[in-house]
Amino acid sequence: MSTMFQIWEDKSVGYLPLMPYTTMLTNAFLWFIYGFMLQEPSIWTGSAVGFFAGCFYFLEFCRFAPKRSHTLPGSVVQHFHFCFAVLGATLVLAVAPFPFEGVTIIGQAAVFFCVAMFASPLAALPTVLETQSAKAIPLNYTIAVLLNSALWTIVGLFEMQDKNIYIPSMLGLVLSIVQVGLKIVYGNGPGRPATPIEGGEASRSFGYASAMGRLIDL
Repeated sequence: MSTMFQIWEDKSVGYLPLMPYTTMLTNAFLWFIYGFMLQEPSIWTGSAVGFFAGCFYFLEFCRFAPKRSHTLPGSVVQHFHFCFAVLGATLVLAVAPFPFEGVTIIGQAAVFFCVAMFASPLAALPTVLETQSAKAIPLNYTIAVLLNSALWTIVGLFEMQDKNIYIPSMLGLVLSIVQVGLKIVYGNGPGRPATPIEGGEASRSFGYASAMGRLIDL
């Protein structure tokens, strides 16, 4: 949440990536459906909270994001399209009478997106290496992922004994440690000048309407 406070104060996302919030939103929705289908309240209740939080963070980030940037990566519209596609496909798998277990596919997709969420701050890795500064990696998000991964590794391995839970959690633990390591090595110093963000200030969106407007225009 402190990252959001900084964005609100600066009225800019700087070189922060949108990917962590895109994957947070889609990952939480997948786990919500997976837990609901398995009738596991310990999975779907927390995932429901994560989904609504992810939607809030995603939309707030888009208010101040450039239309397109190599640090997002891609464009805001592409991230919107991606979210809608994942949510729609998940709902189809959950309710349609397919001749295969939809919950199995959803569980496997949840594992993939879980790992993607844990690795998403590394979308800023080229900027970190170029500028010799890890300011583009959100520390609070990374610490939260580290603690979350450690706890779910323990629960998934010893209590639920569900590989869909503990395998991505173990990978998330490793990836978050790597990100913390980058923070320690490079810090938040000014570093070298980075490649300018495409679009500049004039291309920034300052409201939900403008973000959705770009989506509708396509």
